[in-house]
Amino acid sequence: CPALGRVAGLKPIDGNFLAVRSGPGVSFKRIDRLKDGQLLWLCDARSGEWLGVVYGANEDDECGVSGTMPEKAFYDGKCKSGWVRGAWVEVVAG
Repeated sequence: CPALGRVAGLKPIDGNFLAVRSGPGVSFKRIDRLKDGQLLWLCDARSGEWLGVVYGANEDDECGVSGTMPEKAFYDGKCKSGWVRGAWVEVVAG
């Protein structure tokens, strides 16, 4: 995954969480919730609005996605993965 991001800018009107979905769109099932400040590996993008992300339960979790791969593949590691709206993510590195 080429970049690291952080959930940012959530407001009470948003429920103070960012929905993680099983695919890139609101029609996909919500599989998790993230709070402001959560670090995410930014691994994919769709339609300029949705980001494919990988994230750990703790900031120091090593998800093994910072290196390069010869081609795209589904994440199959110890961390969690899904899709989030990019409007609530700021790039912090990469």
